[in-house]
Amino acid sequence: MNSRNTRKTADTSAHLHQDKSLDRLGVNLGGFYSTTRAADQTPRFSQSAPKDDAVSLSKDLSHVALVKIRAPQLLTDESIYGISLTLSQLAKLGMISVVVLDCDEISIDPSSTVTQWREKALSQADRVVSAINARDGPSARRIGDAIGISSQPQPAHAGVQIRGEVEVQYPGLFDALLARGALPVVPNIAYTTDTQKATPVPADEILLALTRSLTGIASRTTTSTGGAPTHSIEKIIILDPLGGTPLSSQSAGTHVFVNLEEDFPGLCSELEKRPDSRQHIKNLELVRDTLALLPPTSSALITTPEEASRSAKAQNIGSDPLGVSTRPVKNPLIHNLLTDKPAFSSSLPAGRIGIASSQSTMSNTASGQTTFIKRGMPLSIIPDPHIHPWKPPSSPEDPTLNLEDPQIAFPRLVHLIEDSFARPLNIRHYLDRIQHHTAGVIVAGSYEGGAILTWEAPPSAATTAAAAAAAATSNTTKSEPTQLVPYLDKFAVLQRSQGSGASVADIVFKAMVRDCFPKGVVWRSRRDNPVNKWYFERAVGTWKIPGTNWCMFWTTPGIFDEGGEDRRWEDYMDVCRNVKASWADDRVAD
Repeated sequence: MNSRNTRKTADTSAHLHQDKSLDRLGVNLGGFYSTTRAADQTPRFSQSAPKDDAVSLSKDLSHVALVKIRAPQLLTDESIYGISLTLSQLAKLGMISVVVLDCDEISIDPSSTVTQWREKALSQADRVVSAINARDGPSARRIGDAIGISSQPQPAHAGVQIRGEVEVQYPGLFDALLARGALPVVPNIAYTTDTQKATPVPADEILLALTRSLTGIASRTTTSTGGAPTHSIEKIIILDPLGGTPLSSQSAGTHVFVNLEEDFPGLCSELEKRPDSRQHIKNLELVRDTLALLPPTSSALITTPEEASRSAKAQNIGSDPLGVSTRPVKNPLIHNLLTDKPAFSSSLPAGRIGIASSQSTMSNTASGQTTFIKRGMPLSIIPDPHIHPWKPPSSPEDPTLNLEDPQIAFPRLVHLIEDSFARPLNIRHYLDRIQHHTAGVIVAGSYEGGAILTWEAPPSAATTAAAAAAAATSNTTKSEPTQLVPYLDKFAVLQRSQGSGASVADIVFKAMVRDCFPKGVVWRSRRDNPVNKWYFERAVGTWKIPGTNWCMFWTTPGIFDEGGEDRRWEDYMDVCRNVKASWADDRVAD
């Protein structure tokens, strides 16, 4: 390709200015708000002008984040001080934290008693309280005696954990502190309900007990009857030296976003291959169990104490002979509170979010060691590529998927397409056009997003096939089958789900390139389509088709190798130029 046909990149030079109201709150955000792909470039698959999104917190409930700090005894005073700054800033932005300390790994002499371990755990809680109280902001208080544990073991629960052995004995203590904007700090100590004997308990169980208590779920060990909640738990934050959920057993990178509904089983299977698997799996299980008790809008964040302690100052990211290069450091906790999204879109190729970069570069991004998690939504792929890999039909007589298949709610699929594109579909024309060469369908959630993919035969292939057949007859050799093109025919997201924290577009796109067409897929879009910037970042290459208003995108590697243009290039161009639109109005085709 010549220079004028090289792939265009998105302009990310826009700047998002800090709101003056944040200045009045005394939150030092500095240069934190450079534009991010997640917050500013989330695609909107519609032709109408986008509305400004703002994170608004209801005044009816207190907004709470449950924060677990693992192994605080291993953290320096500087790290504790930095975390306290972040928690103070979150409070000034309207999110009060309840901090639970996981001191299970405190080392004590084998002859030491539980009382000595308790004193060391309480001293760690005092470190955190002192650091928060040293700030010019909300105060903190250690709560060391409000958690109870039943002396009678309880049967294991397979479903949502609405009850447990560990419970909040005195919920009024937390209610009073949160009502005045103070931060409770809780070591992982509980007292038996019958003898009031102090005993270490898993911090995860305390987090679950607090979730049940603060959300008004009735407890079997308190006099509370549950009732209407006075608190809204909106974030679960885990600060673990291990960081976020690893990408794979060999990778040093982390998942940017996890859709628990779809990803949890596969992630656990993959993590079991790692030497540090148990802790990563425990973190995911804690997030799963807590989010199961909360509304779908609640989310979780797993990151390192170092990431959470970052302030909005510039850090050195490299030097040159003329000076030092810097970039503003993003604190993932503050970023996530204001956007409810990961720092980077999860459907971006790994190389474009720094995952393959050196550790020194990764340490300066908010995504290097941070995983954003939501309960998410189920994902249906028809047919299931893990059972029936998507392969092109070997002949026109081979059976292919029909959109009116019972597995597909066709009216809902039509509604999804028409709502996303804001125009009516010519249903009969569309079904006739893709009949016999539908590759499959992806559906996210309750038809909140989806994609229809096809196998397209380039129009020029008919001539090529006829010539090959004639040659085969004369030479008594068998001709090669026509190369069908994997094509993204429709990519749609309901307008109400566009730009939301649910990441519907990312979920569908990842499924397409990871599970359905891992070797590559091609699609087209109008040159002036506002979604193109999103497509540019995810495609291996792009091309403006001469003489048309179409821009072609593909994820297939090796189309332009050193040996020259691949035959697939001509096929891709042929398909994208000639696919017929199936709309029922007279507007220009999308």
